[in-house]
Amino acid sequence: MISSISQANIAQLTSSPRPTVDSKEVLAERLAKALANGGAYEDPALGEVTIIDYSKLPKPIEQFGEVRHGQYTEAGRSMETIKKELGKIEAMIAKRRPDLAGGWDAKLVDGKFKVTGLDADDAKWLETKLNANTALKGAAEAFIATTVSHLEVSSDNLPRVDFSYVTRKMESFDFHGVRAQLEDKLSFRALLSQSDDVIDSKRITMEAADRGMSGLAVAAHMLTPNNPPLEHKGAFFTTSYDG
Repeated sequence: MISSISQANIAQLTSSPRPTVDSKEVLAERLAKALANGGAYEDPALGEVTIIDYSKLPKPIEQFGEVRHGQYTEAGRSMETIKKELGKIEAMIAKRRPDLAGGWDAKLVDGKFKVTGLDADDAKWLETKLNANTALKGAAEAFIATTVSHLEVSSDNLPRVDFSYVTRKMESFDFHGVRAQLEDKLSFRALLSQSDDVIDSKRITMEAADRGMSGLAVAAHMLTPNNPPLEHKGAFFTTSYDG
């Protein structure tokens, strides 16, 4: 990422405040200064900053990158199945209960889908259909498991400041109790819709890792305390356009 300190130990910023994105040159200077000063310093733009030396982590940086890419791919595959199976449910609703189309979403709570946006009787009817779809439920559970491993702070997943594809800023990734929060905050139709706003799947060729990257970014945004409403910022393009 930063050629001027390529011979130094690979490091990453962590911070309580949320810094804005700076140029590579400015960031390189700050990282080099922090490394020279033993890993910590005060910065007027970033606040109190600590440098994490990945050479001291249980996994080397190359393996860390492989883990991240694997998580993006796993999440993307789960999302593709969720989209496919929800499409079947939505087509069924359009034929049998068109009055219910559009105004509902579903969360996974204690391993079962709970429908929001409908009255009790209609929600119960739809929950029966959703919970009977084993492919949909399995994909939803898999996405949550991947999100937990991606976001939950652990000895292998330290707090960090990282780029958010949702806000287009550097954000704090310091999450605890992720699974319990997802049951309350993660709605799957919203996840699909918002992730499509991050990477425009209608205009570019999407790979599973791209979809998963955007989906995990949306999930992180959902769990961020006092986060602003998600704004439509235009797609963040990472892959090529179709011919």
